[in-house]
Amino acid sequence: MLRQQLVRNARIVVASMLVFVLGVHGGSTAADAFQPVSFSQLPDFKAELEDRVTKTGRVHVNGYMATVNAEQFEAEQLDGGETIKLRRDQTGFKDDFKVRVKFRPGTAPLAVILPGIFGKADDKFGKHWQAILFDAGCHVLCFDSLFRGDVNKRTLLGVPGNLKVEAETVAKMISLVLDARLEKSGEVRSKVTTVRLYGTSYGGMLALNVIRTDAARQWPADRCLVISPPVNMRSTADLVDQFRRVDLPKYDGDLMKLLGGYTPKRDLPSDPEEGLVRAGIAYVFFGGLKNVVKESAKRYLPDLKDRLEAEEQADPSRRKLSDWGQWTFDDFVNRMAAPFWKTTPEELWRCGDVAHLLDGAPAFTQVVVAADDPLSRPEEIRALQQRFPEPRVLVLPHGGHQGYSGTRWLKALLTQTFKP
Repeated sequence: MLRQQLVRNARIVVASMLVFVLGVHGGSTAADAFQPVSFSQLPDFKAELEDRVTKTGRVHVNGYMATVNAEQFEAEQLDGGETIKLRRDQTGFKDDFKVRVKFRPGTAPLAVILPGIFGKADDKFGKHWQAILFDAGCHVLCFDSLFRGDVNKRTLLGVPGNLKVEAETVAKMISLVLDARLEKSGEVRSKVTTVRLYGTSYGGMLALNVIRTDAARQWPADRCLVISPPVNMRSTADLVDQFRRVDLPKYDGDLMKLLGGYTPKRDLPSDPEEGLVRAGIAYVFFGGLKNVVKESAKRYLPDLKDRLEAEEQADPSRRKLSDWGQWTFDDFVNRMAAPFWKTTPEELWRCGDVAHLLDGAPAFTQVVVAADDPLSRPEEIRALQQRFPEPRVLVLPHGGHQGYSGTRWLKALLTQTFKP
């Protein structure tokens, strides 16, 4: 009799633990917990593939072409909206910080959009995501990437690139929005049922860090969808460094050809055309990084340039890092971010490892990546897929880096994931 009672009690305890683990934050049970969407629930992705560039939002079967033409689609638009001013005495920023919101009538989930590394709330992607998620039935919140140099100037948050610190900051900003009272919409928290995160590229990596914060458990959060994150930030840094070292010198004079997207001479691009795209990726990335390095040195490490020049004078064979344009992303992490934050480069890189982040993420978290994304190594994508099978990780056969943004497939995924 005692044995039966112990077994019965053990089953109750195990059942309670499963409800806690599988349930969404905020007390939902396993029975009503959201499960990420699988391929079988979505339109046929292959129907939107093309083997010649049309710039109509379809996905080219070459990852480089899909990437360079990622914005060549007709974006959806969302009219209206409001601005919430987060006061500097609330955030700890240098200046007040404005975020864009649009509320639906009545209660609904709040979809928070975290853009790419240099993304803005009002750029093409930002507007497109806001429109789709609003139509899906959510209130929407969006703001510029905290990595941007002009944003960091207003926040004085510290050297960008510390995803753990940025995640805590974003979580605090979301909490402040929830506590706000607006002239048109009234109290925000009374209108919000749950918080749902949507991150793209670097913003996806940030979302995976935000969902692990204590604040995410308290809002509560019950969705986290990430598309095209660098699978491993350190590997991505090596890849873009290689693009600059190998491809940019060859094609620097031809980069204007990439404006407005690119159409190869034949259906599939030649090796030189792929090299041109890699050069374009390097040009855009390192142009933005140069500004971040320059501004961060001026704000947070004012003696760094003098120290670098002294090192170069003592050893003329050293790379001229006193020229901010010579910095690699690895240099940025090792020589600037890690020293400023008094941490190790390894700790910073760990916050940019999708496999590590998914290990501790709630079951409602989902990652989408294309097998031919030029910013991730194919073997690391395969390893991620094996470790986290569908639907936790959806690996598209094509699409490059965000090259599937204008597809019906992605709109369907967003709609099914974010609908109330």
